[in-house]
Amino acid sequence: MKMHKLWMGLILLTAVVSSAGWAVTRTVDGNGGADYTTIQPAIDASASGDTVYVKAGTYDGPIVMKDGVNLLGYGPHVTTIDGHNTATHVVSFSGTTPTTLSGFHIINSMDCGPAGSWHYGGVYVQAGPITVRNNIIEMNCAGVSVELPGRPTIVNNTIVHNLNGVIFAGGGCPSGPVKPRAAYIYNADAASAKVYDALLTSNGITLDPIPLRALPEANLNLYQIFIIAQDTYNPDNPYQWLGGPKAADAINTTERPILGLGEGGASFFQVIGASINWGNSAYGGGDSVYAVDPTHRIYNSPNDITIPRNRILQLYTESMGIVDEYQPAINKGDTLLGRDATLTSYFPLVQEGRYLIWGFTAPPSGLTQTG
Repeated sequence: MKMHKLWMGLILLTAVVSSAGWAVTRTVDGNGGADYTTIQPAIDASASGDTVYVKAGTYDGPIVMKDGVNLLGYGPHVTTIDGHNTATHVVSFSGTTPTTLSGFHIINSMDCGPAGSWHYGGVYVQAGPITVRNNIIEMNCAGVSVELPGRPTIVNNTIVHNLNGVIFAGGGCPSGPVKPRAAYIYNADAASAKVYDALLTSNGITLDPIPLRALPEANLNLYQIFIIAQDTYNPDNPYQWLGGPKAADAINTTERPILGLGEGGASFFQVIGASINWGNSAYGGGDSVYAVDPTHRIYNSPNDITIPRNRILQLYTESMGIVDEYQPAINKGDTLLGRDATLTSYFPLVQEGRYLIWGFTAPPSGLTQTG
């Protein structure tokens, strides 16, 4: 297979990275029956890549959004965030990760009279990229106010009956879409890092290969997802990740999604205390996976994968070692995405919250187009 064809295929692994398919959706309903009854606790419990979905009703502001946590309402005609004329900003955002605010009626910020400020208002963008879309923003000091580091994309909103509509401080200006940025953490296999770089770049994802020796100096807050390479495990003791517990904790505390590849991923998850780890796995072999739930987003977004009747997908051109998570040993709430092609209790593709294990150990150059 020529390399240029490789970049055009490799669909499933690209879907895992680009869709961050293991993100969590938390629901809010003031009448009960959802995960939360108010918005802010749902946001506080979320990590980058997650979504807070708010059902119809009126909810109290102020609301402080979280970097990378999308806030979606049922619709601006039925879902309201009310600042009660006491919130300096009804909804505010400051971050570095593309985030979305959509589907709300945002009203009643504090008055921006002599004692107030120009940026008091319905939506306040202090810094970073946010898409403000499909909202009705009214009866505020400013509809949307943007500080110099703010980079909002403001689309299809109704912004009326505010003292000011949209205000930009200094050079603040809207921006276009921001490419997702991934960090690929590896030990010594720079060749595989280059292959992943080319693969993901061709699919609209910026990838920075970071060797373990450079981790202490890396700015980990720049990334929307981390990929832990196969070669980061210690062959003499897979329970001890080569990067060490301090580096593993630094990656984990970013609260970004983490994709663990093969033995390196299982070793990393062992160190941070996830259940999809080396100790809960068995070492098998093969080149294929059984699609447990063909409707899951990794099988249809951003690329639609054709799943045969037997649900067996050949991901690699040759058989290799596989880290299979043993179902009885991992958390019951884990999402089983891909099962061993022959063993019904073993799973090389499992999601645990914002963590996902891809148990295959071969380099990316061996992937099929489906893989």
